[in-house]
Amino acid sequence: MIDVFIAGAQKSATTSLLTYLGQHPSVLSQPQMEMSYFHIDKEYHLGSTHLEDYYQLPTNGNKMNVAKHATFSRSEKALQRLKEHNPECKIIFCTREPVQRAFSSYLMEKRNGSITCSFDELINIAFHEKENHWYYNVIIELGCYDIHLNRILNYFPRNQMKVIRMEDLKNNPDSTVRALFQWLKINEEEKIHSDKKHNTKNDISVVPVRKFFHKYPVIKQIISSILSYKIRMYLAKMVSRITSTQKNTIESISDYPDAQTSLLDFYKINNERLKKWGVYY
Repeated sequence: MIDVFIAGAQKSATTSLLTYLGQHPSVLSQPQMEMSYFHIDKEYHLGSTHLEDYYQLPTNGNKMNVAKHATFSRSEKALQRLKEHNPECKIIFCTREPVQRAFSSYLMEKRNGSITCSFDELINIAFHEKENHWYYNVIIELGCYDIHLNRILNYFPRNQMKVIRMEDLKNNPDSTVRALFQWLKINEEEKIHSDKKHNTKNDISVVPVRKFFHKYPVIKQIISSILSYKIRMYLAKMVSRITSTQKNTIESISDYPDAQTSLLDFYKINNERLKKWGVYY
């Protein structure tokens, strides 16, 4: 049974939060991966034993099970299935200043090889195509937190939801996590180790790896079936270092003033609506 689910948002320190919560002796968190059990029909139909076999979360245990998926709040189907799985599940949602979140998402997708255009070009395409293009749905709309929180509210009551800012988690990790421990009614005096960087897979370019597996999909299937997630990421990092011919250019949101201005104007209404959740940007 999953007791706590971190439902988003992408690029808002969901992995760090999962790791911090998992340091508590009364908590068991899934390994660093996105829990797609409620999203993917093939996984879901394997039943709850899949949670124990693949995600290492026992269906019967004396610890609080915590899981996460950075874009969970986008899926009505996943929310409905989680509610059926455990209607008492607590939901945590992480926010981040939305323009910075959008730019961070862009950089991640660029490192992954999913995006080759500039940020200015991406924003122009996204606003032109809107919901018809994944640029809008993933890079921009994920920062409309009020929409996602209201979607979660259709399935879980407000008293089972907690919203935290990534900025608070980054600047005051101990007090932020202790407040969550208190909300979850477990010993909040437990200290966390917040000096380690998490989700380092996003610091490497996996474009060469993606191209190789696109050319040889059978090899990808074989490797995924026999190697653990951590080993696969380690190998991806090694291949990236070996095959990289040039250093990644460091980009900043300040390099794209037009896109930044457009996004600031776009998010004004959503940021205003977010205040009712006690979050201010």
